[in-house]
Amino acid sequence: MKVHEVMSAAGIWFRADDPLSNVIDTMAAQGHSCALVCNDGKPTGIITAGNILRLLAANNASADFTAVTATQAMTPNPLTISSELDLAEAMQLARSHKQYYLVVVDVYQLLVGVVSLGDMLDAFLKLQKPGAENDPAQHWLSLEDSLTGLPNRRAMEIDLKQTEAIAKRRDESYALAMIDLDFLTRLNTSLGREAGDQALAHVASIIRNRIRASDKAFRYGGEEFVYLMPGTAAEGALIAADRLRQAIETSGFKNPDGLNGGLTVSIGLAARKGGNWQEMLKLAENALYKA
Repeated sequence: MKVHEVMSAAGIWFRADDPLSNVIDTMAAQGHSCALVCNDGKPTGIITAGNILRLLAANNASADFTAVTATQAMTPNPLTISSELDLAEAMQLARSHKQYYLVVVDVYQLLVGVVSLGDMLDAFLKLQKPGAENDPAQHWLSLEDSLTGLPNRRAMEIDLKQTEAIAKRRDESYALAMIDLDFLTRLNTSLGREAGDQALAHVASIIRNRIRASDKAFRYGGEEFVYLMPGTAAEGALIAADRLRQAIETSGFKNPDGLNGGLTVSIGLAARKGGNWQEMLKLAENALYKA
């Protein structure tokens, strides 16, 4: 199933300088839960009930919405997707980017609709048939690594495709770091597979808690992780990757035998403006081998 089969058509949208009061009145009259802000038909922001509630909270529920413009209320640069994107991939993007609404655009980046995570989940559930292989829970598990709780390689490919597309549209760089846990085979051999699994889970926890909110981390396979940094050039990516390396090295991990074993990682980095995600992954992998 494709996104266009479940999305709502974009019947209304607003200009950046429209009063927020007009936006709210229209949303209420037409029963919409969000509104889009566009410039020449291209989405530049999204206004949800959450945006409006935050404004009210910031102004002690006394905001004069006639004096507030749509730009001041919106969340800028909404996540945009193609109407031909598979529903499962769209759900993964919404989940990984923590977005309830995805904005649908055509090949010219013009607004064509909006789809909510709720709409997608409802449609997905209707497609399911009895049996474990079609269980929605199994679908989500297939995008998550069971040991570390990080998104897995399949989920990574979905996010990398989207990051590449956004980077090309905005003419900006993004970076990939491939992270390898050093000497995992030796740890497995000397202390057992359980010790190795604990080390992997420990490193995954540090990565998850140390990266920026805009970044993503994935279990690539074996002892390798991938760290995705959207909108980041080489210099910034190098600083972020080295901070992560130091955090892992000084984390005080204890091996199951009670001894302070210490963990280190090697990291390969690639950064490029609008780079092809598969080439970027290969560059990061080659750099990792050198490290």
